Amino acid sequence: MESKKYALKAGQDWAEYMMKNFKEPERQRVPKGNEIGFSRAKKKASLLMVLYRPSTGTNLRQIAKMAETTEGVLKVWRTQKSFKQAELDSLNLFSKKLIKGIDSGEVSEEVAVYLSQIIQNQVAEHFLNLFRENKDYGAWHYHPKSFSQTSMCEL
Repeated sequence: MESKKYALKAGQDWAEYMMKNFKEPERQRVPKGNEIGFSRAKKKASLLMVLYRPSTGTNLRQIAKMAETTEGVLKVWRTQKSFKQAELDSLNLFSKKLIKGIDSGEVSEEVAVYLSQIIQNQVAEHFLNLFRENKDYGAWHYHPKSFSQTSMCEL
């Protein structure tokens, strides 16, 4: 359980570091209905989603608390394409940081394994959601005679 504690601390520290220079967008002169960017809480939540692992780790309620928002608001944000993209961007950045930490010896093997499992689960969840949302999304799969493209509905 020590690895979990250190992994969560590493994720929180990374999110705080990424938020250092963040400036909330101003609403002035932006027509109603146009997206203006993320609030501070929304940006922090998108960064903290790298720690999301409901079965054995951090759940939405804990992430919402760390991001200083509510679980209900976080659930709504998770349905938005811009937030989903921000989650993926965060996973990408965090993965690169983790690799550098492993290479330099700053991250222990136990913590690296725990964080890697979280990242793998997150990436898998994003792909599954992509396929659920887009039933006609083409997928390449192996066919005994050749590679062919079929609709997800046919799989």
